[in-house]
Amino acid sequence: GSEWLTAGLKAGTGDAIVTVTAQANPAATDRKSTVTVTAEGIPPQTVAVTQQGAAAVLTVTPSSLTIGGSKGSTGVLQVQSNTTWTVTSDQLWLTAGPATRTGNGTVTLTAESNGGQSVRTAVVTLSAPGAAPQTVVVTQSVNTAIRQNDAAMLRVYPNPFGEGFHITNLPAKAVMKLTDMTGRVMLIRETVSDSYIPSAGLASGMYLLRIKNKEGW
Repeated sequence: GSEWLTAGLKAGTGDAIVTVTAQANPAATDRKSTVTVTAEGIPPQTVAVTQQGAAAVLTVTPSSLTIGGSKGSTGVLQVQSNTTWTVTSDQLWLTAGPATRTGNGTVTLTAESNGGQSVRTAVVTLSAPGAAPQTVVVTQSVNTAIRQNDAAMLRVYPNPFGEGFHITNLPAKAVMKLTDMTGRVMLIRETVSDSYIPSAGLASGMYLLRIKNKEGW
């Protein structure tokens, strides 16, 4: 027997009708149990009982979300379900995990850096047999960042930047050149040891900063 199935008559003599009562099946899959009737001097008699599964349930919240533009930015989805479901992303820059699960749970979305000039979107789809697919539209903002020179003393901050960025510990009479990722020169100037570069005129995106000293770029 099983806890979800009970027999209305525990014992008796002679002919009788035994009513078995089942609790609601919360899962979307069938479940089975056995009712056994015993009597002295004769072999036990068993009855196999199968209870049908409930209608498949699959919901996800939120239906849309926005995540940051930097590498490793994450978002979380809340899933309510009574069955096994899978999740997929239609863009390589966004991964979703775990890829499959049974019952209620969460899905973590993880993004690569958005080095483009505009926001980008992906569609995450959750599927389960017998339930309508659920989709979530994910929007990733632009990663406004500068790729920093690896020189030991040179500092560029903040990164990413908003209204502007600082450069410190520059060599004497250095020339700074700022280009976008297509190689277009956005800014070039001679700098002193500590400089502040405002972002006025710069579109959101990723930029490459190069410093020229007496040894060249």
